[in-house]
Amino acid sequence: MNFLYKLKLLTVFRYTIEAGDVDLDGIGIGTLVANGGTLLNAVLNSASLTLNNVGSTIAVLVDSSLSIDSNENRSKFSMYPNPSSETVKIKSNLGGNFYVINPLGQAVIAFKVNPNVEAKVYIGDLSEGVYFVKAIDNTNASSKKLVVKK
Repeated sequence: MNFLYKLKLLTVFRYTIEAGDVDLDGIGIGTLVANGGTLLNAVLNSASLTLNNVGSTIAVLVDSSLSIDSNENRSKFSMYPNPSSETVKIKSNLGGNFYVINPLGQAVIAFKVNPNVEAKVYIGDLSEGVYFVKAIDNTNASSKKLVVKK
């Protein structure tokens, strides 16, 4: 999965997300690496590999488990009712940490689920909208869309 980011007016770089990449607090950007290639600016001169005055990347989150082409992650937990207004029940063969992620990529609820045990999660304080429930254990990550309706 590729994402393009535009810096200033003409500089564009690509960040390729690999399977299993997770960064819930924003990506870090340092010096670019050309990997044997050449980066050229708009007038075809060699471009500097040092990034200056890059804006905050705190909102650029990486979560490859949210990709739509990942069938492997779809069955690791069940969640109902969905949509919901007060409480959702989650049962998982994946025990571990679960997070409710808002549209800005922020974890607004964090909780633990034991494998094969149904957990009740209160979501009544959340605003109406679309969220993601993300499960993470030592080696796996899985996520599902949660709709909050009032």
